[in-house]
Amino acid sequence: MSNRGRYVSIIDLALTDLRRTVRANTPSISGVNKLANIDSAILRNAEIKKMGDAFKAGYVANTKSILNENVSLMSHVAIEGQLPVLRKNGIILTPKELDSIKRNFAKSYGRKFKGKTAVQRARNIAKRTNKDVRKAIIDTRHGRKDIISKVIRNADDFGGRSLSAVRSGEVLIYSELNRAQNEMVVFLAESIGAKYVRWVNTGRPESVCDICKEYANSINVTPLELPNVSDMRGIFHIDNVPEYPHSCCKCELMIIDSPYNFENA
Repeated sequence: MSNRGRYVSIIDLALTDLRRTVRANTPSISGVNKLANIDSAILRNAEIKKMGDAFKAGYVANTKSILNENVSLMSHVAIEGQLPVLRKNGIILTPKELDSIKRNFAKSYGRKFKGKTAVQRARNIAKRTNKDVRKAIIDTRHGRKDIISKVIRNADDFGGRSLSAVRSGEVLIYSELNRAQNEMVVFLAESIGAKYVRWVNTGRPESVCDICKEYANSINVTPLELPNVSDMRGIFHIDNVPEYPHSCCKCELMIIDSPYNFENA
């Protein structure tokens, strides 16, 4: 299996875990009806809050766990994808050194994306989900039962689900894991003394956004810095690698295959 195939496999399993989390915590249509039929507003609101607090706690904790586990897997695959270039240029890392790099990356990972950490975004998703569910309960009580299907639906694949929790959560998981593998490449380059990486567009050409096309075709270094590299497009010094540009970006970074990239390693 190719590295890209392994990335996709890890992400698919992570998304399955996310859906399982939502299934375990999101109320079904029957649960919404039960809450809507509580006559006392005080009791009804108390039960809604109790349900919302439980969902938020479970959703955030499980999302954090899914990310921690799979960021570790993504970083492992990211390192393995760079090893052939390192070996070709005389950089041989022992298993102990590789483990140390992975552990140090895991400790450092978790920087903000668009101003928020992954945990903060998971909390916001849970908050929106609880708002959706509360609206469904209120609308059901007022006889507008058609609204339920827009918020909660019984799907054969994973039972009752909230669209906010699933769709937004999928974007979060997918984005964080792809971001992690690129940050691991930069972290690895820094750890071994390499200075340059290349931005590589992946997927169908028509699906690549203009920002990522620009990164992959930009000229940012001179032939004097890498005299034996014929294609200078998309190469960045590790201190100037662009931030993860947008949600669900799956572009990859590759350490440049050149002895001039490793001369101080």
